[in-house]
Amino acid sequence: MKHSKLLFLTILFVIISIYLIGSITRSISNIHDNKETLIRNSNGNYWEPTGENIQTAIDDAESTGGGTVWLPAGTLVPSSTIYLKDNVRLVGKGMGITTIKAESNYGGTMIRSSSSARQLNVTVSDLTIDGNYVMGNPLYLHSVSGFIIERVHARRSLSNGFGVFGNCERGFMSDCMASELQGYSYEGFAINSAWDSTFSNLIATDIAYMGMDFHTLHNCALNNLIVKDSGMGIKFFGDPGEKGGNNVVTNVVIQSISYSGDGFGLWIKREYNSSFTNINVEAEVGIVLDGSNDINLNNFNIQADGTQSALHISNWLHDCERINIANGIVKHVGSGRTFYAKGIKDATFSNVQFVESPNYNVFSDANNVLISECSFDGGNERGLIVKNSDEFIISGSNFKDNNGAGIYILGTEGLCTNFVISDNIITYNNEGIRVDAFAHDNYIITNNILTDNTGQGVRDQGTGSNKFIGDNLL
Repeated sequence: MKHSKLLFLTILFVIISIYLIGSITRSISNIHDNKETLIRNSNGNYWEPTGENIQTAIDDAESTGGGTVWLPAGTLVPSSTIYLKDNVRLVGKGMGITTIKAESNYGGTMIRSSSSARQLNVTVSDLTIDGNYVMGNPLYLHSVSGFIIERVHARRSLSNGFGVFGNCERGFMSDCMASELQGYSYEGFAINSAWDSTFSNLIATDIAYMGMDFHTLHNCALNNLIVKDSGMGIKFFGDPGEKGGNNVVTNVVIQSISYSGDGFGLWIKREYNSSFTNINVEAEVGIVLDGSNDINLNNFNIQADGTQSALHISNWLHDCERINIANGIVKHVGSGRTFYAKGIKDATFSNVQFVESPNYNVFSDANNVLISECSFDGGNERGLIVKNSDEFIISGSNFKDNNGAGIYILGTEGLCTNFVISDNIITYNNEGIRVDAFAHDNYIITNNILTDNTGQGVRDQGTGSNKFIGDNLL
């Protein structure tokens, strides 16, 4: 009798255990078990749609070398961080259809790679990550080789929307959006130290601080970037000492930037050997080029409305060298300048229109600069002031309807030497060309059309030697 009772209890225990295990992890045995409302993975297992079971499905896929975890439509609320694993894909039903939402009292990162080891081949796609306005990144990758982030919306966070840090490489991020991020000093896309990767079709909107921050990227392609209704636009911060540069950036739109005084649209800082093409910026400060080398800026449209410059080039830590800026329109509707450049070497400006500058345009402390086929028109003050510069040419350009001189060579902050001003059309200004009363040396002013200016066509007060002024049409 005792043996029969023991056997009965044993059989009952086994039956209950099988039932309980089956309620947690179940093998898909037929088409009726393949339910779209459950969490599933490529091992053929599925789980109830809870936040905690996302991690269970990921770990189960990793245990067999990797695979795919499919999340159902609806909202899943995990109570702790979801850790991505090597060779595992986390896939939802689509942005706005599958949502992973933070608990109201949770303050950690929602989805992230390992915090202790380099990871390989992780994918997140087709879902929304809702930070629920608690502190922590919706999505954070660190030291990942081979990442894919596609069709993901990160929203409502007090931290960065997307974080890619720690020398991630060979990645692809596409068709992603960051929005409604209210944390001060955080970005919609914070991409820090990434190599050999592509970032495409990214949108940042309603970001309290900065839309996108690309720091120390190397050999990356970035295209179709949009930032709007945010504090600041996009920053590229290279660091040659840490291997940053060789990037190609195309098709950028930046609009409705709101930070007062320093709301820049596009800031290119210490970047090198990179190109920026098809850029459209509307911001308080348009484009800032700061301490960068071997930069090509081509096909751009800038409209600034603040107190600083629309196109601002400066020598932060070191001069900007080997800069080519071509085919653009720069306009200022605030109170600043359309153009300011200081500390540039080996630079060319061609086919750029500087329109209606409220303040005078200026370049200074420059060496080996060519300005050709540009226009400086309708300025509230002088068209262009040149200070403390050597070996520059201004040729084939238009200076029209400026309230001061079309071109003003100024000596109060250093002399200008070895320059040529030729073949320009300089008309309807207060004066044509003015060289002030300092010892500027070795210059030629020739073959310019200088008609219909209110004052003198050429007003040369320079006290230096070795100069030729002639063959101008006055």
